[in-house]
Amino acid sequence: MILAKADLSVAARYASLATGTAARDIWNRIEGEFRLSVEQILAVSGRARLLDNMPVLQRSIQLRNPYVDSLSELQVLLLGRLRALPAADPQRAELLRLVHLTVSGVAAGLQNTG
Repeated sequence: MILAKADLSVAARYASLATGTAARDIWNRIEGEFRLSVEQILAVSGRARLLDNMPVLQRSIQLRNPYVDSLSELQVLLLGRLRALPAADPQRAELLRLVHLTVSGVAAGLQNTG
């Protein structure tokens, strides 16, 4: 279920916030392990897609993803702005509040802590 809820394109946006020489290598490993995990689960289960045996849950995830993805995109933008501000900038408190709201929204949309 968690693999079905995960979206690598959204995860890549979060990963793009990471800096440093190892960041790209770490992301490539995460992406590879994700794809391998999905491939192996499908091979073992004999199914074509994740959650094919749970169509209601599968459809629920498909329906809510556009809303969760929008919140995630907003969160990435806010995190980028927050990181760019100096520590003493008065806007930090408001941006942090907005980030917290997007965290709550994503967790609610995913129906877990995200």
